[in-house]
Amino acid sequence: MRKLKVILNSHPNDEWVNGFLKKTIENCYYGLKKNGYMLMNIANTPKYKFIEEETVRISKELGFIQEDTLQLTLSSVMGAGYKYEPVFVFKKKEI
Repeated sequence: MRKLKVILNSHPNDEWVNGFLKKTIENCYYGLKKNGYMLMNIANTPKYKFIEEETVRISKELGFIQEDTLQLTLSSVMGAGYKYEPVFVFKKKEI
């Protein structure tokens, strides 16, 4: 019987997520006053299918509270309606 090894939170773009994205969110947290807000428009793509989830996970790990998720309306897609992207609303915890 073959064994299947499952590695959680392991994606091809881990270097980008744990490098650039995490550092960007850390910088936002450091630069904000307590009770300040960070709004981030970031969306999954065919190449990066887990960016939205990773953004929320990292933000919460670093001490942000997710207060809302807004929808950014983009232009219509060839008459097939509108495309939406999330805008995550995070608040820096009172310390």
